[in-house]
Amino acid sequence: MLAAIGLILGLTGRADALPIFSHEYGVSCQKCHTAIPSLNTFGKAFLDNGYHIMGADVPPVFPISAKTNLLYSSDPAPGMPKAVVDEIEILTAGVVGSRGNYFIEQYAVDGGDHGNLREMWYSEHLSSGDALPLDLRVGQFTLPVPIDPESFRETYNDYAVFVQTVGANPFDFFHTKPGASLRLGSFDRGLDLELSAFNGHDVQSGLPTNGVDLMQTIHELMGPLDLSMYRYAGHRDVAAPLGGPDVISANDQFSRSGVGLRYASGRWTSESDLQENTDTNANGFGTSVHSSGGFVQLRYAITLKLFALVRYDGTNSPLSIGGFGGDYDGQNGGFFRSTTSLLGYRMSHNTRVTIEDVVTHSPTSPVNTLNTQFTIAY
Repeated sequence: MLAAIGLILGLTGRADALPIFSHEYGVSCQKCHTAIPSLNTFGKAFLDNGYHIMGADVPPVFPISAKTNLLYSSDPAPGMPKAVVDEIEILTAGVVGSRGNYFIEQYAVDGGDHGNLREMWYSEHLSSGDALPLDLRVGQFTLPVPIDPESFRETYNDYAVFVQTVGANPFDFFHTKPGASLRLGSFDRGLDLELSAFNGHDVQSGLPTNGVDLMQTIHELMGPLDLSMYRYAGHRDVAAPLGGPDVISANDQFSRSGVGLRYASGRWTSESDLQENTDTNANGFGTSVHSSGGFVQLRYAITLKLFALVRYDGTNSPLSIGGFGGDYDGQNGGFFRSTTSLLGYRMSHNTRVTIEDVVTHSPTSPVNTLNTQFTIAY
């Protein structure tokens, strides 16, 4: 572990800000971010423009960066110590000609354990001139939900709705998938539509690939309001026990439909998402299941370096037959909720510390967890 950290630090150059692009353009983190990792208007335009700043000279730098996250948790994952090197990431991104750009995110360590590739994709701008923007992206990437479930999340506690599973169906919005998407319109202004097709497989499960999953996302930016609607649909072969070691296989056709809303005004930012789930056969017994989940989050920038955040999460999955799960907490269905309160401080251009308190409510008694993170990125 020490050797890996030493190697990462050995690759670093000038520590101005967020990895990669601060080296290329010589800007600080705050050029693109408010409270990192949240993007400001310029940051959204930069992302939408394929990592280009028009008219800027890009010096010849090697586009590689690293991020390390150290974690203390009062309730660690089973088998893990309370203090651990939670994540080590290697990132590279850049432009290809005047129309293309790429991004690669590789975990050397993830959750205190061996990491895997998270994202690796290439995007091409297909339209020209004043035509309506049309972009094609291929590779492995995060599903286009309203709020990024991992890279742009300030809290250690996950968004419950994005790690929610239903019955024996292992699908969730947290894990990345290989596929392709076509986006019409600009992400940083007006209306845009994104159509995506993904491999019908969940890497975290042992289930075989089952066809192609389809997702549609509609997004509109209206001044301080940022509205998104999405629908994901596919099918999975799930298994239900007959008794003893015998199981039966069944096909579950499922959909996940949601709406997200973001509002930013001055130092305040609020984000929310509400999702409805439908499964025709989630438990393998031929019974349809309807479930839901969502969150509401409020962030306040106390100063340029200090910010506070509070989020309420909830999921609702009916109690299942045969002991199959139904929510982010690994429980067997029911209504679960949590409240996350966080205080974050940017110590320097490339370091941040956060302290969060998570109160989880379940059919049993409330559970309180304290998480402290120190993040450094070069």
